[in-house]
Amino acid sequence: IRGYRGLLALLWCGFVFAFAFSPLAALFPIMTLGHFGGSTGDAALVEILFSAGMLAGSGILAVTGGFRNRSFTMVAAIAGFGIAAIVSGSLGPSLFAAFLPVSFLMGACSPLYAGTQTALMQEQIPPEYLGRVFGLYGTIMAWAMPMGLAAPSVFADLLGAPLWFVGSGATMVLLAMAMLLAPSVRNVGKRDTGRIQ
Repeated sequence: IRGYRGLLALLWCGFVFAFAFSPLAALFPIMTLGHFGGSTGDAALVEILFSAGMLAGSGILAVTGGFRNRSFTMVAAIAGFGIAAIVSGSLGPSLFAAFLPVSFLMGACSPLYAGTQTALMQEQIPPEYLGRVFGLYGTIMAWAMPMGLAAPSVFADLLGAPLWFVGSGATMVLLAMAMLLAPSVRNVGKRDTGRIQ
């Protein structure tokens, strides 16, 4: 992995993204039921819209391929997800209707990030190494998600789900800014880049 431009940095960016995302995945029902005072049907509607957003984001990526520099697609997806999460956490208890389209937007951003990162690895890593690289990536993600869930599982009731949405969203926005400023990450997204000789 170190022999390919920026891929090691992308792996750790993926770790941070998974770390910030995992609390939100668990707190969506709490946000709907607790903060907005919705029903179980409302919570199901939020999940449906998030999933519909994922389908829409996948379709957009399939049709357009994202930006020419794939890193910009990833940065835009992470920043969009983060901003949507901050907006979600800032909504008052009476604004459940506004939470629905924002949930759709968060869902749409997910495949734009994950699909682009997968394509980058497939483009730059020879097939004989792909299994090991994806295995390492899966291990890093599996490590990040329980770490991200640890604090909310203890402090969610004390601090409230909205604060976690804002905090996770702010973390994603900062991650997107760091990726945009990092030359190694910007270069790995160029379509004509390859292995460092």
